[in-house]
Amino acid sequence: MVADRGEIRSQLRQSTHFTIQKIFQMKTLKTTFTLIAVLAVLVSCDRKEDDVIDPRLPEDFPIVIILSDELAGDYEDNDEVGIGLEILPVWDPVSRSIDGIIPTPGSDLRVHFEVFDPQDFSSLGDYITGGFAVYEIDDCTDSSDEDIDLDFTFDSSTGAGSFIWPAGVAELEVVLEVNDALFDDDVVNAELRGFSFRLTSIEGPGTGSDIKLNSDIEFQYVVLDEEVLFGEWELDQNDTEQFARFIALFGSLNEDLQDISAEEIDAIEVNFDYEKMEIKVILVETEEDECEPGELMNLEIEIEAEYSIDFEDLFGTDSGELEFEGEAEMNNVPLEFVLEGSYEINADGTLTITLSGELDGDEIEEQTITLTR
Repeated sequence: MVADRGEIRSQLRQSTHFTIQKIFQMKTLKTTFTLIAVLAVLVSCDRKEDDVIDPRLPEDFPIVIILSDELAGDYEDNDEVGIGLEILPVWDPVSRSIDGIIPTPGSDLRVHFEVFDPQDFSSLGDYITGGFAVYEIDDCTDSSDEDIDLDFTFDSSTGAGSFIWPAGVAELEVVLEVNDALFDDDVVNAELRGFSFRLTSIEGPGTGSDIKLNSDIEFQYVVLDEEVLFGEWELDQNDTEQFARFIALFGSLNEDLQDISAEEIDAIEVNFDYEKMEIKVILVETEEDECEPGELMNLEIEIEAEYSIDFEDLFGTDSGELEFEGEAEMNNVPLEFVLEGSYEINADGTLTITLSGELDGDEIEEQTITLTR
């Protein structure tokens, strides 16, 4: 018997409202940082002569480490949770790039964190079994590939942990290893499941003045219930009617789909995750893997669209309304699109979605497609 959905929605509404407030704070921090830095050039400077102003240089600003995201989610059988950290860019008066530059610490630092507020489980050790920290070296290699140990620690009894932030690194990921069997069930769950994470302190040369930690922002992880909309679905490209509807709906959002045939396709996957719908059309055609010479990989055509409805409305129900927003590129011109409609999980476990929309003012006719797990 499914618990009262009003309770979960109320709980999610409160949690989501809090998270949105925090996300807004973080996005405001990120998007206005460059503007603040520009103003600093004008107002935070030394006037040596009436008409000469010395702007503040990048090294005059502190290095600030922050969380990259504040809300994430993954499916019930997921066995790792990645939490991104990054350094805020600073204004560079030399290059004057609007993106600024990203300063990095000159010495190794130790960053401390806390995992707290477990939802729908009592002991952190029941879900979080360990972890590690890792950073990217290039497109094909990260620090774990080179056996670089960042001395990750975690105490499941207190939720406290730490890791090394290496000198010269601009962004890093904390990966928490989780018990993939704890939440993997076959029922619609009426309780919010997951945990929260925050940075607490930092140690090392320059910390407190030249290097700072933003500990005000919290990261929330949510376990997505695969008995509702969330999860991975497939469309059968060999079903002539379903394939025609799929192309009619999504072909206008990617020019590579407009003249494609079912015989050129190996699989069509539609994923609903914590922030977006992602469509992958996996082709029969292959190319050599850039990171694994001699290995072949299938070419893919991708379409992404973000939810523009309340995230909480997708929990604890087998039907509801959908609305997405995204960007399509046609003839090298970026165009905005909106898709609206509804979804229903049927008695046989299939998913029916009905969508219509607009692409740069042009109508996308309504289509209904059926997906399977």
